[in-house]
Amino acid sequence: MQIIVNYRVDPKVAAALLPAQFRPRIVNGHAVGGLLVRGDTVEYRIAVESGAYLLNSESGPLVAEEKPSQVYASFAGEETVDVSVRPARAWRSGLFGDASSAARFAGAVAAVPVAIDWVRSSFFTRLGASADCALLTA
Repeated sequence: MQIIVNYRVDPKVAAALLPAQFRPRIVNGHAVGGLLVRGDTVEYRIAVESGAYLLNSESGPLVAEEKPSQVYASFAGEETVDVSVRPARAWRSGLFGDASSAARFAGAVAAVPVAIDWVRSSFFTRLGASADCALLTA
């Protein structure tokens, strides 16, 4: 199981994080940041015109709990992540029209749209980014 949280990032902030040959991919006026939590790894990405650029990846102890009504994960490395999602009754996104579009954007063949109870990421907080939407993938 993987949790993907998409963030709305200021395009100028995203561009400053990338090498000169990459440009952030802009969706509805925002650059798209991605937080990927899986196994014992947390990845921080920025979508670029040619795919995704991995900004940072950390491995370490990940506390995760999966219940029918909630998935929770917490990671404390150089960065900290704390996220709780649950099945979506109403899925909303300022970046994507629907969950299928978000899944295709993330390169996921199949994804379950989930509502964010809460998400805290020290990495994306420093960027002034806003959590937009989340998905669970296999």
